[in-house]
Amino acid sequence: METIRPNTSPPTTTALNTTIREQPQCPDARPARARPSNQPPLTVQQRLQAQQSPPRSQAQLFETLHPELRSLRAEFARLVQGQRPLNFSRPITPLARDAQRIAQDPLQLNRQRMILEGRVLQLDPQLDFERMSTLLHADQPGQLTTGVPYGNSVEHLLDDIDRHYSQPMPAGQAVCGEGLQALLDIALPRIATHLDGQAALYNEVLEHCSLNAEERRQVIAGREAFQALAQRWSADIKRRILATCQTLADASLHAAERDLRRARKMPDKAERDTQIAHASAQVEQWRQVQAHFQDAFASVHDSALQDSLYRMDLEQHLQTLDEQNRGLFTSARVFIAAAIPQGLASCLQFVLARAYIDPRLSLFDLARQSAASGAAVGAVHETLDNFIKPAAREVLASVGAHELRKVDPREVIPGPRRATTEGGRYRELSDAELQAASQPLDQARKGFINAQQDYYNGTLMGDGITFATQGGAQVVRRLLELTTTLHAAGVAAGMASSFMGGAAMSGLQALGQQHKYFDHDGRSLPTHVPERPPEANLGARLASVWNKGLSSADPRLPSSREAYTSKVYSASAAMMFFNSMGKAISRAGVDTTAAKAGSVLMTGIQAVGFLAPFYANKQSRDEARLDDSSRLASAVENIRHPDREHLPHGTRPATKARTVENGYHRLRGLQQALPQAGVVATEALVSKTLSGLASLGEQVARQVNARRERPAPADIEMGEGVGGQRERES
Repeated sequence: METIRPNTSPPTTTALNTTIREQPQCPDARPARARPSNQPPLTVQQRLQAQQSPPRSQAQLFETLHPELRSLRAEFARLVQGQRPLNFSRPITPLARDAQRIAQDPLQLNRQRMILEGRVLQLDPQLDFERMSTLLHADQPGQLTTGVPYGNSVEHLLDDIDRHYSQPMPAGQAVCGEGLQALLDIALPRIATHLDGQAALYNEVLEHCSLNAEERRQVIAGREAFQALAQRWSADIKRRILATCQTLADASLHAAERDLRRARKMPDKAERDTQIAHASAQVEQWRQVQAHFQDAFASVHDSALQDSLYRMDLEQHLQTLDEQNRGLFTSARVFIAAAIPQGLASCLQFVLARAYIDPRLSLFDLARQSAASGAAVGAVHETLDNFIKPAAREVLASVGAHELRKVDPREVIPGPRRATTEGGRYRELSDAELQAASQPLDQARKGFINAQQDYYNGTLMGDGITFATQGGAQVVRRLLELTTTLHAAGVAAGMASSFMGGAAMSGLQALGQQHKYFDHDGRSLPTHVPERPPEANLGARLASVWNKGLSSADPRLPSSREAYTSKVYSASAAMMFFNSMGKAISRAGVDTTAAKAGSVLMTGIQAVGFLAPFYANKQSRDEARLDDSSRLASAVENIRHPDREHLPHGTRPATKARTVENGYHRLRGLQQALPQAGVVATEALVSKTLSGLASLGEQVARQVNARRERPAPADIEMGEGVGGQRERES
């Protein structure tokens, strides 16, 4: 008696779960009588499915759930067979002739392929491009030639990374991220070329082939699946690079640092010095390796691959940016996110640096009063910039008021494509063609950055808003003081006017940035969009603000000292003008209407005169970084060459507005020159003093160590004479 196990039925049919036992094969045996059953009899389709063999591949399993796949695979097989020459020794069917005709036209061949791919993707929303391709290509009589080289560079790249960088290495082994950089330099353009060719083929089919509405949806579904595949390729490259190379560099650097700490604790001096020198060399080596890896990771973002990804998703991305930037409530949130922190900072600065300190300096002469008040303004402003304003921004972000972010020019103006298709035939662009295509794109990016810089402090429009709002707030306060019975000269009124002036300044600047667009290739490109909601919780973000503020205000760092002294010197110059104008306003009096009008006007001039040198010098650090020079040299360049390209401009080149802005930059340079000269001189003096103190400390430390390591003299009183000394030496 032999037991036969039945075949497993598909998930969509009734399973045959009973075990069938064969009867003895005796010629005289009577046929077994069927036992009565309460189950309904099987249909013909269920009997046929029960007799079929279990699915041997993903395609067969998918067919059991979606029988339409069989006909789609048959159509795909005819396309594959149509690439072969017709065999005239056998009857030729009309379908074979049609497949042969389509195969001779690369564009029509890819049209049919994309339609079939889209129809497969529509069978199951969970399908991705790789699974769809497997379902169509599995067990076919051959491969369909699309004309675009297959992008297997991704697999080759990841295999090379795994082979070279995934194995654990000792900290002393010489390895460098330059090898990884060379690997990426070869692989990323190759992958980008494949993506550009496929994207161009999709666009050509959609633009030049006859498609009905359903076929167009199918081709678009395939293109979207391919775009998702490209994004996964990029994410996979970055993730596996980060997981292998960065982990290797970090672990090796930590091991070398542990060796260095152990070496410093060794008791023997000679061995300690040797081990410290060796461990220090290892630490420096692994820091260089880590820096090379970080450069390689950054190159992935700046590579041709990233340009291809931006270009493939450009239309959808622009639509997403437009949705993020649209609506009255969005503008209101942008205004609040910018206005509240600056208004709060202006209010606190008035209270701490002006209302509290200025009355206590009234006994000093003008110079000393201005210098002391400038030092207070600089200290308060530095504290507000590093702690209060960032913390207020994080709190507002938690309630939905997000700051603006600058749009990367490459994400809206990608680099040139490296490959294209003509009539369905793939063609790579030559170096000369790439260079010719890059030039107009580079110019467009410069224009985009030019438009993006508008409405910031340091530009004509941005500073104009600053002077109009903050100066206007003080004018309104003075006008109310002279024409009404309100106590507008008190501290509360000063706080309110400072808050309103600061809030209006930053809020209007943010609205200008939000609605600043750049026209390129028939599109209006946004220069700023609201930030995405933060992922970390508020406590973690506030802790990060605190730590970053402490590092920014660290007096041991030259950059921190320069930032503070720059604000002190510029605020002192501003307070000199402010106090002088204050005395002039007091002498003018307010007895007549004309005197009152003059007092109001002079109050506005006083406010603008205070703000102009302060905000001009506030930009010195960033401008010096762009010039790659010192603060003083950058100020001189603002006077001599205000039209240089890397200086932020809010106007277009070779326009009347640019001429006016260049004149304003020269004025800013004049306001920067003297304070920044003081910054450079002060930092040179402080650095020299600290260097001398450090050198003196090292000398003292060496002398102390030498005294400790010197052998003790013989103690005669304890009976340790020359004989005892010789005995110890022996």
